[in-house]
Amino acid sequence: MAEKEWHLRGEVAAGHRPLNSALEVDVDFDTTVKPPPEPTEEAMADIEALIKRRIADHQFDDVVRVLPPPPERKRREIDLDDNKASKGLGEVYEEQYVKNVVGNTSEDKDEKVRNEARMLFQALVGKLDALTHFHFAPKPVVEDLNVRSDVAAVVMEEAAPVAVGNAAANMQLPGEVFRPQDAGAPKAEGEMTREDRKRQRAQHKQASKAAREQKEAERNARAAALGQKMPLPSDSTLPAPVAGRKSAALAAATGGKKGAKAAAKAAAAALGQGALKHGKTEFGRSGAVFAKLQQEQDMARANGGQLPKKKGHQQLGQDGGKPALAAAFLKL
Repeated sequence: MAEKEWHLRGEVAAGHRPLNSALEVDVDFDTTVKPPPEPTEEAMADIEALIKRRIADHQFDDVVRVLPPPPERKRREIDLDDNKASKGLGEVYEEQYVKNVVGNTSEDKDEKVRNEARMLFQALVGKLDALTHFHFAPKPVVEDLNVRSDVAAVVMEEAAPVAVGNAAANMQLPGEVFRPQDAGAPKAEGEMTREDRKRQRAQHKQASKAAREQKEAERNARAAALGQKMPLPSDSTLPAPVAGRKSAALAAATGGKKGAKAAAKAAAAALGQGALKHGKTEFGRSGAVFAKLQQEQDMARANGGQLPKKKGHQQLGQDGGKPALAAAFLKL
């Protein structure tokens, strides 16, 4: 079988077919472009008549000549100065304001000369100072700086070898390295150190001591008030009150040396009577003391505010001629 023609093998490049072979082949192909009308004698006659008429009327479709634009004037190029401005913005605004208000546009022409002379004089003075080794030049003011290092004196005396690196930082205590700023913040029981516990214990002791002193002062004031207004009952059935060291001290404070001796003597006598009669006093507990005091107040209210006096009752201190102490003076 013979080989197919080139136009029957699909798409063929120009190198795979003979020269101008595509003109000899009648090829049918689809296209979307509208084909041009076929030239006829009538159409050619119309075109020739149109050309003759245009030539007669001097209507040509030549390209319209474009006139060159008029030469423009060269713009003046402004030289931009990239140097630092010698005048501040405030000075520039001041000059503009003076020009607009006063109308003074004259500039000081000698300002440049003055600046140049000032620079030359400074250079001359610098050279003269260098020749005189700055003997006549005033010394600049230098502020003295005292640098105080927050380190121990041992570190300042070079206790550690010089070869040891960062010896000063290694010799600091943990408390010096880390100093907490929240000194007043509350701490838990596990976070407290030994010093914190001691400090807290001392604060509790001081608070309790102050409370006891306040209660003692109130008790003494109440006892003094009761002792002045309410005397002891004269009933012989009531046991003798017990006087202790506190009552003796109170009597000494109120009655001097004689009162202290009388209170001590009365306390010894009361203790002896209680030991002989009962083996122990009836005022060993606070409940008994307050019960007796309540009984005395009830008796006083029943008698119109006055306690009854009975015969045969020997009060504490009657043998010495001293007034008896009230029950409120007695220390439990």
